[in-house]
Amino acid sequence: MSEFSQAKLSHNIKGLAIIICAAGNSSRLGQPKQLLKFNEEKLLQRQLNLMQQVLIQSGLTGQVVCVLGANTGKIIEQINFSQVNVLINDNWQQGLSSTIAFAIHKLLLHKTNESVFDGVMIVLADQWKLQLQDILSLIDSWKEQSQLNNNEQIICSEFLSEEHQLKLSPPVIFPCKYFSELALLSPSDKGAQWLLNKYRNRVSVVSILNAKFDIDTPEQLALFNQSQNQNQNQNQNQNQNQNQLGLDLLSGTLSN
Repeated sequence: MSEFSQAKLSHNIKGLAIIICAAGNSSRLGQPKQLLKFNEEKLLQRQLNLMQQVLIQSGLTGQVVCVLGANTGKIIEQINFSQVNVLINDNWQQGLSSTIAFAIHKLLLHKTNESVFDGVMIVLADQWKLQLQDILSLIDSWKEQSQLNNNEQIICSEFLSEEHQLKLSPPVIFPCKYFSELALLSPSDKGAQWLLNKYRNRVSVVSILNAKFDIDTPEQLALFNQSQNQNQNQNQNQNQNQNQLGLDLLSGTLSN
């Protein structure tokens, strides 16, 4: 984290809402991506836990919100939402824009919440490579803009695509100035891309390679599974090395 005055930060930034978009039905994948196994937990559970850790490590007050839609019953049975505010978007078929607009309207446009949150972070449930430091780097950039009294700057992830083009991507932080426009997003807006294009001169980018990886297609699922297998093999090798070290130490002790 950047070394800002915590007192000054708490004066400038009141809170951050983190919205995890998990309402889709994974039609191209053929199974709920939210329930894919990631190491020893479900993918959505991993995202929920990560975002809770983000709030703790960033020093911000806030709230983690998860928007469900398709397969809600099955997901609720398998995921622990005890520390999360769950919203259910009945119009999830209308796409990501509908999910964002629904969450903003339900959570942030009520008068009781208007004075609580200075910004909202939008993140996708299937961005499986995101790490804690990735998210904290976005928040640090947001804090820096706040220190400069720049409350219009949108903080967005950026990565280099396979076509060698720089692309904007979630996670993205929108200051409260944009809540009303986010709540009016339509299915044709492709998430919040329309808003990013409209205010491109107000977008500050943070390079986050891990934002590139999500799971929409069987090919992306294959990459995800390959990564899981590599992690498992690494863990097995580490355990074997540790066990061998323990045996060597024990053998040395007995020989003495």
